[in-house]
Amino acid sequence: MKADRDTVLGKLIQAAMTSSSKIWKAAKEQLEKLSRQKAKRIPSERHEQRMSALYVDPLPGGWNRPTKEITQAFAYDYFQEAANDYRGQYDRYTNPETYKPDDPAFYSALEQWTGRPTLPRPESP
Repeated sequence: MKADRDTVLGKLIQAAMTSSSKIWKAAKEQLEKLSRQKAKRIPSERHEQRMSALYVDPLPGGWNRPTKEITQAFAYDYFQEAANDYRGQYDRYTNPETYKPDDPAFYSALEQWTGRPTLPRPESP
């Protein structure tokens, strides 16, 4: 998750980096809640973004023109977030022992899976 420092989210992220255990714990809990909410929204948001980037459609005030609406910075952020999400899943899949304390059932399932395929290494845009 990333945000400008002056936003509520940015201040929450900064609070999560403090050394005070009470402030850190409260900020961490809020960030985890926001992260779960975002994780639920991401698939539908990415689908909508892909569709709007692919098609020129009539809109009430004109036309959806992807080449005019989607900036290079927006596209970079889009691909960077997708790559980061994949990198996290890749790490969880290829290093299950790291996540064993958090999800022992997942760890056991991966350990028992014979012929488990090798995933392609993550790349950065």
